[in-house]
Amino acid sequence: MTPSVFNPCDFVKYHCPQLTGLLEGCTDLLLCYDPRQFDALTEDLCRRQEISQVMDNVVRLKNSHVILAGRFGIGAPAAVATCEELIACGIRRLISLGTAATIVGGIRIGEVIVCKKAYSDEGTSRHYFPHQRTFTATPKLAQDIHDRLSGRGILCKLGTAWTTDAPYRETPEKQALFVRKGAGVVEMETSALYMVAGYRGVESVSVLVVGDSIVGSAWSPHFHDPAIRTTLDRIGRELLAWLSEPASL
Repeated sequence: MTPSVFNPCDFVKYHCPQLTGLLEGCTDLLLCYDPRQFDALTEDLCRRQEISQVMDNVVRLKNSHVILAGRFGIGAPAAVATCEELIACGIRRLISLGTAATIVGGIRIGEVIVCKKAYSDEGTSRHYFPHQRTFTATPKLAQDIHDRLSGRGILCKLGTAWTTDAPYRETPEKQALFVRKGAGVVEMETSALYMVAGYRGVESVSVLVVGDSIVGSAWSPHFHDPAIRTTLDRIGRELLAWLSEPASL
């Protein structure tokens, strides 16, 4: 592949050189796309005095190799740019926590999907792997997180996602196509997250809470339901706790 004119290390050195110092020794990242959830997790960490340092949208946990990042936008380009810069600073394991829409009747609102595979219907991955359309999580990491959440009483299942750049162009034809391929949910980041992790040689997995549905070609949103918010917050806390444990390394 032809080298890029400049790379994430160049950008970090120019735009935020202090980030490298902030993240020295950090290896694990939890990404949050919902600003409200990022703020809630940050406030909870602050209340428990578990924050070492904060810089813009990055929070470093005290006495830990873990960081929390949020408020960077949504979609594949934003997720990949953020991950590229943090990988350049030493991050080696990416965990993404977001929401998705169910596209099949067998997955219901409020269910939790640990995504083992994603089909790329987004453009960011094409700039790295022009001909590849399927990207996978790190298998052991996906299984470990599935087991951790299940062991904590959070019902979840391993599944497959359709990742799109265009949420307002989720047509019945495309939905049917990806259902035939085995996808159960649609969202906007997972295939690109797995792509950049593979490109940079790091681990990754995406955890998705089903917050809406397009089953039957009708949109049914539930993002503001208290149960969805509670599940997102609980999973965020569980993932941060798991990442902070020495046994998770």
